[in-house]
Parts: sequence; structure tokens; C-alpha cells
Amino acid sequence: VFFLQDFAGSGVVHVVGGAAALVGAFVVGPRIGRFTDGGQVKTIQGHTVTMSTLGGFILFFGFFAFNVGSYSTITQPGDAAVLALIATNTAIAGSAGAVVGLFVKKVAESE
Repeated sequence: VFFLQDFAGSGVVHVVGGAAALVGAFVVGPRIGRFTDGGQVKTIQGHTVTMSTLGGFILFFGFFAFNVGSYSTITQPGDAAVLALIATNTAIAGSAGAVVGLFVKKVAESE
């Protein structure tokens, strides 16, 4: 028997967010100027690096707040160790994602 525990409603949050993003993409449509009349991709230069970095930091901070805060209790012996494990896993996951992203970017630029 398959058992799924939806930790803090994350399944619902991601399904609703994904559906809203899909509807938003259809409503907004493609970016004007992204493709030539022949269908070739035109490179769009990067925008504000500072704001992108700030957005990433806010997202990473939100992961910590949600993941650790979703445990909701620190009343039993051993709860602090569980919270520390959750925070450690969140930090490692976010850091690994950043390193893999940098690696993929470097590989893509070298081709």
C-alpha cells in the first residue's frame, strides 16, 4: 500500500501554483521580440543581476521558514535534532542546486 504524507499541504500548494503559472503563461503569451519572423531564437540580454540575486536570497530564506516552520512543535525531546536535520537538508539542497546551476551554465557556454 502506497502511503503519502502531505507535509504541511505542500502538494496542494504546488498544484495550485503550477496551475496558476500555466494559466498565466497562456494569458500573457510569448515574449514579443524573442523570435524572428523565421522562428529563430533571438538572444535577450540579462536584466538586473542585483534583483535576481535578491530574489534568489528571498526564495532561499522562504524555504528555511517554510521547511523548518512546518514542523510546528519543539515540545518533545529530540525535536531540536529533527529541526536541525530539516535545516541542514534545506541548506544542502539549496546549495547543491546553485552549484549544479553554475555547472550547467558553464557547460552550456562552452558548447
